[in-house]
Amino acid sequence: MKYFFLLLVSLNAYGLTGSLATGPIKDDLDNYYNIRIKEIFTIDNRAQITFKKGWPLSEGDILEAQFSKNRICTFTITSLRIKRGIVDISGCRHKMDIKKGQLLHLPPINFALDKTYRPDSLYEKEKDKIGNRPSKNESWYAYSAIGLSPIGYDPTIEEAVNAFTNDQSSHVAVYMDPLGIYLPLNKHRSMLGIVSSIIFDRYHNDSYFNETESTNVTQSADLVFWQFSISASFHHFFGENIGDGWFARGDVGVSNFWGNLNVTYQANEGDRQGLDQTYSYNPGLVGLIGGGYAWPISLYTRLMLNLNYQYKSAMDKDTGLLYSNNIIAASIGILF
Repeated sequence: MKYFFLLLVSLNAYGLTGSLATGPIKDDLDNYYNIRIKEIFTIDNRAQITFKKGWPLSEGDILEAQFSKNRICTFTITSLRIKRGIVDISGCRHKMDIKKGQLLHLPPINFALDKTYRPDSLYEKEKDKIGNRPSKNESWYAYSAIGLSPIGYDPTIEEAVNAFTNDQSSHVAVYMDPLGIYLPLNKHRSMLGIVSSIIFDRYHNDSYFNETESTNVTQSADLVFWQFSISASFHHFFGENIGDGWFARGDVGVSNFWGNLNVTYQANEGDRQGLDQTYSYNPGLVGLIGGGYAWPISLYTRLMLNLNYQYKSAMDKDTGLLYSNNIIAASIGILF
């Protein structure tokens, strides 16, 4: 904070006199912005850089990297965002010495000494571009979510699950949308895309019993179900644009369903034995309706709370019987 106060005092002095001793101020600004190389692209002589604070400069400005007292490289900024940018390193004679995390220095101090300078000036410029919208309209969006999911299985499967569980059983059901890719519609009030979904459901119990008067059995069992689907997905937002306010969602696609039962047991001090059985089904249809609330947490990122109902069907490969599972999932997601 003291460095920033010194900068403000210096700005006023510069505005009044037109000149300024720049040595210590430049060091303060280097610490204030903390410009570092994050990633190096040797194929096309570029590097990605990051800034600790919002950057006040423009594309085409020059940064300086000093590797030793007599070895200095200059990098041209080719693209710039709020706290990151791309620099051209092709003109650096010692580019093979560049390392990730290398601390860079500010260009000549007169670039930054402006009476109208504000640390968030680039952020304000970005906000000006999008007008009154809460976040930036983008050409495409990626989505990912995770949450919890109570599951209502088909009666036949539910009966088997109830027979397997007891008061000591543990249970966890996780819902995930690993990845969704969407394109904007309706003047950035809706989006349509493809999304994948996974549900992992595990029941576990341990039991101890006497098989005979002289035989004590220790048993451990896991019953696991997986449900995977890929669907066409549609969202409509009732706020200013995509990622703002209340929204409704609808999906339709194809799902797959399979399960596994694994039981291991040991009698007295004997060898542990096991039983493993897999349940597989032919793919079926999936349908989803739901919605939630979203709000931007930056110009390019939105947080989404979801509550969805899914219907998933599957057909037994041996009997041809159709099974239907009903899933309610509450999840939190990121749209970016």
